[in-house]
Parts: sequence; structure tokens; C-alpha cells
Amino acid sequence: LKDNTKAGNYQITPSYGELKVTKGVTAAKITVDNLSKTYDKTPLVATYQVEGILSGDELQVTLDVESITTVGKASVTVIGKKVMRGGIDVTADYTFEAVPGSLEVTKRPLTVPARSNTKNYGTPTGFSGREYTVTGCKLLPGDKITQVIMTCKGYDKAAQYKEGGYPIEVK
Repeated sequence: LKDNTKAGNYQITPSYGELKVTKGVTAAKITVDNLSKTYDKTPLVATYQVEGILSGDELQVTLDVESITTVGKASVTVIGKKVMRGGIDVTADYTFEAVPGSLEVTKRPLTVPARSNTKNYGTPTGFSGREYTVTGCKLLPGDKITQVIMTCKGYDKAAQYKEGGYPIEVK
């Protein structure tokens, strides 16, 4: 008892209580982000958001796909998780909801238009392979165009003697 209560006037018998600590389970949620980008030769790295981890606990997450670099789409799911509190594994103190996400690298837009060309009436025409330009996004360092197929619809040997315009296509 505190001072000024005249404890000497009382027969004090302490009675002890008990503090019971029960193991609780904490709900946590891991949501993998849906990410996309245009092809640029660098990896698109998977990320995720976490809810419900207690302050001081550290969550370690393992994903089935960490990143993609080339054009395509990949589903990303959580395949492992571990929660540490100091040096102690407390993963069993949690229940987890894992929401999958995706990574997508889309094609880089590149336009390769044919240059217009002229020829004299009655002379044969051939393509040297340099009758095109590159517009839109530029090729990335180390990438190159190795083959361009050019055709002229409606133009054939008989047409070389006919005036007119013929569309040049790049394939």
C-alpha cells in the first residue's frame, strides 16, 4: 500500500493473480503486384505488398517468378514465406492469404516504312534492301535488323511497262 494509508492499521495478506499469455494467430496478406512495361532489355522485377505483419517482425517472401526480361507474360505466386522476430522463427503465429499477380513485357513498337521509289518506264526494278527507314522507338543497343523483305503488290514483269503507282510493302 502507498504511504499515507496507515498500513499499520491493517493486516495485509497479498493475493496473487495470474497473467495468462495465450498464443494468438495474426492474419497477414501478401499481394503480388501486376506490373507491365515495354521491352527494354532490363528485367521487370516482381514486387508485392504486405498487410498485417506485427511491428518488429520481419517477413521473408519467396516468389515462383522473380523477374522477366523478354516479351511475354508470367503469373507470379507466393511459394514461400517466413516471419522472424529477432532470431526466432514465428511463422506459425500467422495465417496467410496470398494474392497472385503478374509480370508482362510488351513488344517495343518499331515502324519500318518503305521509302517511295521511282523508276523509268520499261526498266526493271529491284530492291537493294535499303529502301526503308526506322521510326517510332529506336532499336536498342546491340539489336539490329537482319532482314527486310520488300514487295511491290501488283508489280510484275509485265507491269514494268505500265505507268502507275504500286504500293511497296515491308515484311
